[in-house]
Amino acid sequence: MFERSLSDLIKGLRSHRGKDEAKFVATLMDEIRTEVRSGDMDVKAEAVLKLTYLQMLGYPAANASFHMLEVMASPRFHQKQVGYLAASQCFNQETDVLILATNMIKKDLRSSQPLDVAVALNGLSHIATPDLAQHLAPDVIAMLNHSRAPVRKKAVLALASIIAKYPDALQQSWDRLRDRLEDAEQSVVSATVNVICELARRDPKAFLPLSPQFFQILTTSTNNWMLIKIIKLFGALTPHEPRLVKKLLPPITTIIQTTPAMSLLYECMHTVIIGGMLTGPGGDELASTCVEKLATFLDDEDQNLKYIALLALVKILPSHPHLVALHRDTIFESVEDPDLSIRLRALDLVSGMASRSNLRDIIQKHMAHLEPTSATSAASSLKAALGAPSTSSSGPSPFNSASYRLEIVTRILRLGAHDTYANIVDFEWYVDTLVRLARIAKVVSAQGSVGDGDEQVGAKIRDQLIDVTMRVRGVRAHAVERLRRLLEDADEFLDRARGDEGEVLHAAAWCCGEYCSEVPYPPALILSMVRRTQLLIDKTSSTTRAALIHNGVKLFAWWAMSLSEKWEEPMGEQIRDLAKDVGKALEDWCREGTEAEVLERAMEYRALFRLIEVDLDGYCAKSKKNEGGVEGSNKVTEKSINEEEVDKPRSLHLLSPLFFGHALGPVAKKAQAKVGVPLGLDLESWIVEPSKWSIVLDSGEDVKGAAKGKVAATVPPDDGPVDAEEQKRRLREAKEARLRRERASPFYLSDEKTKRKEVVSEDLDDVPIVQLNLDDLGLPMTKDKSKNGEAVRDEAPAPASASASTPPVLEKEEMPSDEEEAVVKKTVAVKSKKGKKKRSEVVV
Repeated sequence: MFERSLSDLIKGLRSHRGKDEAKFVATLMDEIRTEVRSGDMDVKAEAVLKLTYLQMLGYPAANASFHMLEVMASPRFHQKQVGYLAASQCFNQETDVLILATNMIKKDLRSSQPLDVAVALNGLSHIATPDLAQHLAPDVIAMLNHSRAPVRKKAVLALASIIAKYPDALQQSWDRLRDRLEDAEQSVVSATVNVICELARRDPKAFLPLSPQFFQILTTSTNNWMLIKIIKLFGALTPHEPRLVKKLLPPITTIIQTTPAMSLLYECMHTVIIGGMLTGPGGDELASTCVEKLATFLDDEDQNLKYIALLALVKILPSHPHLVALHRDTIFESVEDPDLSIRLRALDLVSGMASRSNLRDIIQKHMAHLEPTSATSAASSLKAALGAPSTSSSGPSPFNSASYRLEIVTRILRLGAHDTYANIVDFEWYVDTLVRLARIAKVVSAQGSVGDGDEQVGAKIRDQLIDVTMRVRGVRAHAVERLRRLLEDADEFLDRARGDEGEVLHAAAWCCGEYCSEVPYPPALILSMVRRTQLLIDKTSSTTRAALIHNGVKLFAWWAMSLSEKWEEPMGEQIRDLAKDVGKALEDWCREGTEAEVLERAMEYRALFRLIEVDLDGYCAKSKKNEGGVEGSNKVTEKSINEEEVDKPRSLHLLSPLFFGHALGPVAKKAQAKVGVPLGLDLESWIVEPSKWSIVLDSGEDVKGAAKGKVAATVPPDDGPVDAEEQKRRLREAKEARLRRERASPFYLSDEKTKRKEVVSEDLDDVPIVQLNLDDLGLPMTKDKSKNGEAVRDEAPAPASASASTPPVLEKEEMPSDEEEAVVKKTVAVKSKKGKKKRSEVVV
């Protein structure tokens, strides 16, 4: 009837595998093209079946889409089944012929044969498109009430695909979907629960009305698989409805205490953790039960159970750390587990148990994974710190992979910096740990190159070293000493580095340069910082090299300045030789190909050192000349030499003004808000001159009222006509803005008696005094008070230094001098017997 069956095709492919397979497949394709055009439906169906198998192997089958639809439309079930199988395997959302399948699938869904309905539902769930879902949703929803349970189950499962393509189908099928939760057939209920769980991942809140049905299934069902789904569903619903927690607590507690199924037990514990049941009423007892059950998982030989138990304990740790600490022995054993995933989760638990009392031992435990030789002692000390009995072991075999070492180093840095170093008691120890970590890390960060950002290990260690040294004054001497040694051994340190550990030299240079007084003998360190080496170029970033040059010169400036205080003539040659060595090292950095920042610093400092060298050469030559003259004659007595002022080189203080302007200290996050407005800065001055604005008056006001200061607002000139409502809105907003500015001013006096409060200044000397020019107040002029007929003001005259153009200036209050008190005398107002004050007089 046909040349090859599917079995023959499979045997032929196996016999031609590796040799002439493409040629054999080409022959098969030619045969299939002929067979699918056959009028015999059996031949066509067999050809479609063979084409489906080839498509599973990766060969194209799109050209036979129409022939697949023909087989789907066959009245015979076994052929129809082949057609739907081929469609579900070969069709996609862009298949053009799917539009022709709508009526055919609709006809199959309305068939009186349950098998035809079932195969149509199964095929539709795979090939559904938005158009197919919209047109066939009513037919699928109608199948939810089918008399056959298998059809109802398949209809529920197909409905999930329909809703995914056509979300409005959920609202249309809501009532019937809820009825299926109470179906007499458990397979239908199970399918419905499964569909709702999948849909609830996108929007759990929409399924809160079905909580009574879910709770009924939870308390009556004995199917562990269905109970797992229901508990997962409640875990997603409880965050949206906290009242469910109280209702769910008894049945879930019963399941935890009685079920032998590990999967169901874990889902119950996971639900109570994520649902917040451990922090509510009765949560302590439930947490104790969960921790005991999880401890049995840790002792199990199944690695999967160990892993999920550690995950759950990490989530319980924040709320019940004392319960987790009861099983620390097993957790410590998991830290040494050969499985990397289990080891990392156990390290999460150990890190979460860190406190001021045991942080040091926990960090040493983490360091032991980077240094295998110290693993045994670190594990014993950690257990002793946490109160666990020590057990003898041969030590762990830590993994040497870069990702594992990176994880360990990151954890150490995170533990130390937690809550701004709140758990660190001994900062000298922590500085030693950071330096040691820089030496043994040997980690290449995710970016894989030097100087890529804060995600690198070396950059993180650098930042913490600078931060700790700057914050903790008492650790600066120790930090400078340790980092000084690191700079002196920079070549050896960089030679062993495998990642970006060279960035730690940036911190070393910064600390030694910022706290120069802690360096015991600067000359040796200066040359170590400014010299140019190939290792420094290869394994450090340009910012680190620039920091080394900058702080090396800074340390030289401090040393030269300190020598000037106890200067002796022999020091001239010493500092001259050092200046020449530094200048020569700076010349090495001034080569072509150096980064812009490094080159700029090197060239600038080299120019300054040329001036220093010239001055020191002249001073040394002068000193030798004076020494020769003194030896050749006895005209200078010992007394005159002692009384003579010591001449020092002027260049000793050439560099110090560049670096030592003020001490650097830590700045709080909110410190900027406490900085007052600088004196002389007028925040109320006009940005746009008033002459460029027009004055708008309230309705009923005239120019005379405006002259008296009754201006409603100032608004920009209109570009066109404005209606009355818009004008009122502008006036209202401008008036509110003016009132806000007035109330915010410290010199604003409110006329509302109910809002007045007596304000007493804590420090009256800090109250600012405003110097006002009376010419700016617009006071009326009078003529009857002038001796020579000129107009004068009614009030006291302004100071002679004030002028009409002088703006108000805020100044600090100063106490009058003795001379001013002799000239200006003030008489204090004295209360009369009737309680009234007498008038104050000013006598000049």
